Amino acid sequence: MSTPQDRRTFLTTSSLALGALVVGIPASLRAGRDARRAGATETPDAAAGFAPNEYVRIDTTGAVTIVVARSEMGQGVRTALPMILADELGADWARITIEQAIPSTVFADLSTGGSMSVGSQWLPLRTAGAAARDMLIAVAATRLGVPADTLHTAASEVRHRESGKAIAFGELVTAAAALPVPTNPALKDNDAFQFIGKPVKRVDGSAIVRGTATYGLDVRVPGMRFAVMAMPPVPGGIAASFNAAAARAVSGVRDVITLPTGIAVVADSTWAAIKGRRALAVQWTHGANVRFTSAAHRAELRATVRKPGAITARSVGDAPAVLDAAPTAAVKRVSATYEFPFQAHATMEPQNCTAWVRDGACELWVGTQEPNGVQRQIAEALALPLAKITVHVPLLGGGFGRRITNEYATDAALLSQRVNAPVQLVWTREDDFAHDWYQPMSVSRCEAVLGANRLPAAWRQRVAAAAVTASFGPQVAMEAEMLGARDMPYAIPNVRAEYSHVPVPMKTGWWRAIQFVPNVFARESFVDELARAAGVDPLEYRLQMLTEESLADMHAASTTGPRFAVDRLRAVLQMAGTMSGWHVPLPKGRGRGIACLSYDDRSYVAQVAEVEIVGGALKVTKLFTAIDVGQMINPLGLVGQVESGIAWALTAVLHGEMPFTGGRAARTSFGEYRVTSLTEMPVMETYVMPAHFPPSGAGEPPVPAVAPAIANAVFAATGRRIRSLPILRTALVGA
Repeated sequence: MSTPQDRRTFLTTSSLALGALVVGIPASLRAGRDARRAGATETPDAAAGFAPNEYVRIDTTGAVTIVVARSEMGQGVRTALPMILADELGADWARITIEQAIPSTVFADLSTGGSMSVGSQWLPLRTAGAAARDMLIAVAATRLGVPADTLHTAASEVRHRESGKAIAFGELVTAAAALPVPTNPALKDNDAFQFIGKPVKRVDGSAIVRGTATYGLDVRVPGMRFAVMAMPPVPGGIAASFNAAAARAVSGVRDVITLPTGIAVVADSTWAAIKGRRALAVQWTHGANVRFTSAAHRAELRATVRKPGAITARSVGDAPAVLDAAPTAAVKRVSATYEFPFQAHATMEPQNCTAWVRDGACELWVGTQEPNGVQRQIAEALALPLAKITVHVPLLGGGFGRRITNEYATDAALLSQRVNAPVQLVWTREDDFAHDWYQPMSVSRCEAVLGANRLPAAWRQRVAAAAVTASFGPQVAMEAEMLGARDMPYAIPNVRAEYSHVPVPMKTGWWRAIQFVPNVFARESFVDELARAAGVDPLEYRLQMLTEESLADMHAASTTGPRFAVDRLRAVLQMAGTMSGWHVPLPKGRGRGIACLSYDDRSYVAQVAEVEIVGGALKVTKLFTAIDVGQMINPLGLVGQVESGIAWALTAVLHGEMPFTGGRAARTSFGEYRVTSLTEMPVMETYVMPAHFPPSGAGEPPVPAVAPAIANAVFAATGRRIRSLPILRTALVGA
């Protein structure tokens, strides 16, 4: 599989394809869909309905179908994205049907990640809805004999304001299909939105709760067989021996097949395949990677951050000179080292794929964040044309970046080809933990000099970690590895951010909020330490450092993309302080901590954690979040994203850690790799800042500030600094 090095690169390429909306491609309701699957160009069929572009179809009954061009992995895109188009169109929400897009020449990039689903689709979907609306209005204007500007759409009707006359969409679609598609239709004013900004229940919520929704593991195809893989427990290992005959003797086992990634057992059920795999009794030769341990890797990272970084990610002024200058009575030096462990994705649904190779084509059902990537990798693996690969995307039982890589899809396709039948390949829970693409361990050393004004005169953050991008190609994409450190938002005259790649044998991959998490944990914890050293309130200290000069050097170097907005970050900080009653004293044993960030200069977040320490036990009692994501689409989905992000972050704070011994993952079940429980969840209050900037993401931005906010709250409650995660009880004993 050929994958670009920088997640931001291959997730933002969609803006090129989707920013120039594909319009003027009439399509019939069924023939158009089949043509898209084959990668062909559709032909007009006005009698079948109205399809001015790839995002919307309206049939003669007035039923509206909206195509969703992002994967649904719990973030609510199957609701939020149709809301955008439906609002511009003026559709009746109760009569909308949602269809999942599949890879094709039209949908050439369906990447889902980077918290960019809504942002990347905002203008394309609005333009698609507006174009269809204007075409329907044009037909209605002719029939009613009135100017088009006296008409509007609502509840799937075109309505005349003065007379009250209305014509249903279904009566207009045949004539509308014959019109040219507007290329630059006018968009609604924000105050005209009917759905956007209002709470709308998830369209698939009922099916998910009732257990009738289709996830990858729910896919069933006639004649389907089931497979599991025996894979090397240590990266680079090979099978020295295995007993294929014993596996085939297990009832229900059909075959044992060797693939480049391991040994597959194909059976009539997943349980039979698992029993067959046990019977294989594989003896592995582990190789040199068996000597790898996370403890030794941590020691190497600690030593690395004591030396200059291999890459300078950002340099303003001369931070090294100021830091190395002879000490004086007027300055104060502060330094600290922060550690973040390996983390697993721990998706609730293990990795799986159903593949059916037949008649020179391959059809797949796989919960993936990269449908087009799956299509390309299967075409390459089977030596088939791209148009012969059809990828269906069911619901994802957790993505978090894990389902950007889809190596198991290739195995499923190869197995289907070998056995001449559809095959569902399933990873067990143990497989999922043992063969994850892990969030790498990271160590940051922060150093600063405080001037006579008690503000930092110099700041340096050195980061050492295995580069996630190195698992996708030979080059290290420094900007991806230094997110949250390179874009430190405070106005400091001398700044330096350095990075060193320290390789590991296992795969590392994108993890919810990626490198922002460890880098912001270090940065925002260190800001708190500086505030305490300066004798200034931590909230006020941040506000003092957020001036119009913040990131001026970054702006000077950037001519494209979003621009850091100091006022937006200041606003969420002030709001979080107000929400939490920041200046109201707490009883002994309780404390508040604050942290903030600008996520990709699109979303702005500030969080205040309130904690209580009883007998050395940590309880996060409250967590306040102020978030600015620009134009809010669905407040229900947005608040849900914030709360799920907090739950995700709490796992890393309280429990999350994947140790490695003997070259392999030491925890391979939820009993060993604990996640946040319901009883550990704090009371959560979320305030969404009113804004009319273009919408940005909310899936990842609420994650990075949680850990430093809690660590800073622990200090406020106990006077003890937390510089390593997870927060162990031993660190708080005696508090």
